[in-house]
Amino acid sequence: MMFKQIFLFTIFIFIFHTTQAKSTKEKLIYRIHYGWINIAEAAIVTDKKAEINNTPCYKVDIYGSTKGIVKFISKVNNHWGSYIDATSYKPYQFYRFIKEGKYRKNEVVYFDHKNRKITVKELDKENPNKIIKTKQYAMQQIFIQDIVSASYQLRKLDYKKLKPKDIINFNIFFDHEESNYQAKFLGIEKLKTDIGIYYAYVFAPFIPRNKVFKKKHPIKVWISNDEARIPLKIKANLKIGGIQIDIKKKIHKS
Repeated sequence: MMFKQIFLFTIFIFIFHTTQAKSTKEKLIYRIHYGWINIAEAAIVTDKKAEINNTPCYKVDIYGSTKGIVKFISKVNNHWGSYIDATSYKPYQFYRFIKEGKYRKNEVVYFDHKNRKITVKELDKENPNKIIKTKQYAMQQIFIQDIVSASYQLRKLDYKKLKPKDIINFNIFFDHEESNYQAKFLGIEKLKTDIGIYYAYVFAPFIPRNKVFKKKHPIKVWISNDEARIPLKIKANLKIGGIQIDIKKKIHKS
């Protein structure tokens, strides 16, 4: 259960990624560790030249999997992704393929902004090409996103006007319902990473109280204070010890 929670908050944190690099493809690789023990690896892959229904899109894929001895205890291999309109930043399609131990979940979510409808297609656990169930929902919010596409909302923010304790809001459709996600801005800090030294914006996402995390705001996120807005570090305080996610590598391709 702990590792499932870790990957859920990892996905939430990665919505902050808003690369504005000139390259058309980018891959960010992260080390997830519990103290000195490596427990998992995650990656964000962004393709700025994708299309869906002949519409230019950003295609963002997030991968996460347990590593080393941990995968024999709680094997996780997840893939989340979204097609995002390159102009409006609205999502057209969200998908997730989940493997956590014996648990499986495959689904694709379609956003019809013109007709204000969201369609969720549940796929077979072993055969993702087979549709098992389809459900449709009315869009409640004017601007709704999935948990990956919410990243591009941050491109519209004027970071120079951010003040400590400011709250950022996201209206997100996830798990068959619309919810409001929030993050508090804490300030700017200098941070040393494997890809260099950065000044970074620090945020604290609001996480529902549960048996896994400690404190009111158990997670801190460091985002690069430059045009790329790269997630550099994530630290989570657990009831016992803490989990840290550190960037390992940044790869750009034309």
